[in-house]
Amino acid sequence: MSLPPSWREVGLLDVCELNPKLLRADYPSPEIDISFVRHRHIEPNTSKGIDYQIQPFGKSFTNGVCFRDNDILIATRGSGALTCALVAKMPTALGIAEHFINLRHGEDLIPEYLLHFVQQPWFQTAAKANNRGTTHQLTIPIQFFRNIKLPLPPLNEQRV
Repeated sequence: MSLPPSWREVGLLDVCELNPKLLRADYPSPEIDISFVRHRHIEPNTSKGIDYQIQPFGKSFTNGVCFRDNDILIATRGSGALTCALVAKMPTALGIAEHFINLRHGEDLIPEYLLHFVQQPWFQTAAKANNRGTTHQLTIPIQFFRNIKLPLPPLNEQRV
């Protein structure tokens, strides 16, 4: 692929983090409210985004992925598998999402551009082709994300 001179091609995981971990020291106390998201809480193909459920951290499914504002959540279960959403306007500082992949942008990447990238039909098709799970419960290996190349424009062009 030929890119404009100001663009560069980078590995996806060179400019974002896959499923960032919450360090034990950063775990909130059990009574602190967090935003909780299940795959059915994302509205596919709408601008409604995410329906956050508020619950105490101690009552949350802690095996999900942790997320915060400006992360990209990708559903891995059900008929909405590979539905993507930008985390925005969270009612709490921390969230946990059950049956999702989380991509957190780095300093060279704006979250809206990352969302645009993972919503591309070719990306979705390639992710499904690399699935190691079932049709309704995707397991996309980390190697898929390591191998994906991202055409990266300068930040001012990403905003366009």
